[in-house]
Amino acid sequence: MGRHDYLHPSTQHSALSTQHSALSTQHSALSTQHSALSTQHSALSTQHSAQPAGRRHYPFLFFNDSRSLKPIR
Repeated sequence: MGRHDYLHPSTQHSALSTQHSALSTQHSALSTQHSALSTQHSALSTQHSAQPAGRRHYPFLFFNDSRSLKPIR
């Protein structure tokens, strides 16, 4: 075993700090994204509950497959 196989505690600590910082940044970005999605979800829920019971604003349900465009009965 060479002497270089051993990482000095401060080197290890520095690497962990860098990793922690990167994870914090990632966490912050995810929190922002989550917050934006929650806002969007809330707006859609409000819009949905504001629709009259018998009628829909959208006459068609759109699916990924363009062949399955179906009118809402």
